[in-house]
Amino acid sequence: MATRGPAQYIDTEANEAISGLDFPASREKLLEQARAHRMDPRIIETLENLPEGTFFHADEILKDPGDR
Repeated sequence: MATRGPAQYIDTEANEAISGLDFPASREKLLEQARAHRMDPRIIETLENLPEGTFFHADEILKDPGDR
């Protein structure tokens, strides 16, 4: 069985919150926005575990880490 990352545990509310972030953005910019909006710690954890790079859509963050 494959191990899944923290994005697996993100619920509908968190999905909507991530969709509300400004894209495109780097991982660090997404973290800044999430912290400024006092988002759920699960969202912060998900963003902290993203690889370096620029993200263009919320879907890139929420998909399984093996698919990135």
